[in-house]
Amino acid sequence: MSKKDKSKFRKRLKTQLLKEMAQSARTPASVPPSVSSSSVLPAPQRPPENTQMPLASSTVSETLALTEPVVLVQKDLKKSALIIGSIIVLIIGLFFIDGRTNFLISAADKLFQVLHLQI
Repeated sequence: MSKKDKSKFRKRLKTQLLKEMAQSARTPASVPPSVSSSSVLPAPQRPPENTQMPLASSTVSETLALTEPVVLVQKDLKKSALIIGSIIVLIIGLFFIDGRTNFLISAADKLFQVLHLQI
């Protein structure tokens, strides 16, 4: 199964589980006491083809826990890309500033004098 199909399946599974939770939360309040819940059976649903079904013991929290690290990794990747991009822009800016002025050379000389470094 391709990554694209997996993400679509996970989204579909998540929405289905959330709908089931919402229906189960509404069902006890909306069913009159005279009607038993065992007399009304939902129609069996066919699983989508070429997809893996979750284990019967998996719960909503486990399914959401599986998608949570993906979101955290995406946020970390965005932060890393922003930091790397800003460092690249800074280096390019310093390169052009150094070509036009002697600011970096004089700043480096002062830094070496303060830190007592020698080449």
